[in-house]
Amino acid sequence: MLSQRQTKLANGENNPRSRLPLIILGFLISPTGLVISGYCLRPEHFSWIGFAVGLAMLGSGLTSSSNIVTTYCVDSFRTKAGHIGVVINVVKNSIGFGVSYAAIPWYTKQGPVSQFGTMVGLLWASYLRVIPLYFYYKQVTMFSERLIAKLGI
Repeated sequence: MLSQRQTKLANGENNPRSRLPLIILGFLISPTGLVISGYCLRPEHFSWIGFAVGLAMLGSGLTSSSNIVTTYCVDSFRTKAGHIGVVINVVKNSIGFGVSYAAIPWYTKQGPVSQFGTMVGLLWASYLRVIPLYFYYKQVTMFSERLIAKLGI
């Protein structure tokens, strides 16, 4: 709806970056879910319901953010949609594997609050990279197009 509204305001010109402000929802929901999960995993205050709610928040925030970034990329480079889908899934699943592979040793070494707090910092660092993308959309798009042409993709 936001993209359609922005297109109407821009006299029918679609601007893919109009989707990016919605990522604020993921920026708020995902880290909050991690904090809730971390605090609910403490042995002295264990709460499986709180942990489940935190994971649900994390999952919905990450899923919505991933969809927003995917549609932004596909809108920006329609002819490369297949490539974009592959790259996004490989990166996302690689990060997911790395975190899940290291989760138990990390948890036993640092505890849930420290572990999930570090994850929050990493999430926010990832989300903050959207800000320059929003403000420097044209420069990033032109650079990407030159890179794609140079690589012959």
